[in-house]
Amino acid sequence: MEKKLLTIITLLFISISFGQKLDSIPYDYGSLYYHTYGQGEEILILSGGPGNNAMQLEKVATTLSSNNRIILLEQRGTGRSTPVKIDKSTVSIDSALNDINLVLDNLKIDKIVLLGHSYGVSLASIFASKYPERVKKLILVSPGTFDFDSAWVALCNIASKLGTQENLKWESLYSKSFTSNFSETEKKELKHLSRLAYVYNKSRIDYYLPLINGNQNIETNYILSTELLNYNFNLKIDLENINSPIHIISGRQDIFSFMTYEYKIARPDIEIHWIDESGHFPMYEQPKVFYSIIEKILE
Repeated sequence: MEKKLLTIITLLFISISFGQKLDSIPYDYGSLYYHTYGQGEEILILSGGPGNNAMQLEKVATTLSSNNRIILLEQRGTGRSTPVKIDKSTVSIDSALNDINLVLDNLKIDKIVLLGHSYGVSLASIFASKYPERVKKLILVSPGTFDFDSAWVALCNIASKLGTQENLKWESLYSKSFTSNFSETEKKELKHLSRLAYVYNKSRIDYYLPLINGNQNIETNYILSTELLNYNFNLKIDLENINSPIHIISGRQDIFSFMTYEYKIARPDIEIHWIDESGHFPMYEQPKVFYSIIEKILE
């Protein structure tokens, strides 16, 4: 009996110490939700999209939580943090930056390691340039685009990764997606085709889809994508404001890999970590290599 009681107490202690905790902070149009995992070096994770649900990176959060305290933020306009109305007055890049400060203040964290993926890289970079005193280290995974020129390059790369028939099918489904007779089967097919270009090994797309889906909020995506293309941020100028170490982890076959070079040109002291046989999601395509790099960065 004593042994069973001891086991229950031990399991309860482990779940409290290392399990996930969900918390929230009220703001003018709703509540900002975030998850905390584990103990140790504090790392704030920013997911991509923009508008992707933070749970797209939950596996990253739980894996890293074995030795670190992870904060996974449900960004405003996504998941539970969706405001009562979504428009430019409630969702913006500046409000997203303020939300990061709000979470850090609420958790009484002065300086943190920021880990961003895709659009989360853009948000982390802007935050670190505006608030360099709050960032201990930047870990940028698969940087996304910042302006119209780079967005156009990315679109061309996506098209080049798909075959002729795949592109034709994608265009047909995308056009039909705005009509009322767009079926659930066609939605899944469009999602399947849209993500094919993002991975290295297309034969494993059915395995990757549940991991990389993102459950994107389309309204949030449109507002923030449009604002980002016109946002007053210059890589060459603004990255100079960041005084913490910057690391980039990039898949060599990522359709956005050219952005890694753009960062390196802007800040030659950035350390790049390339991962072979990986597209835009190295944490899921090459997890062993990905987490070994993270571990070295955090040493």
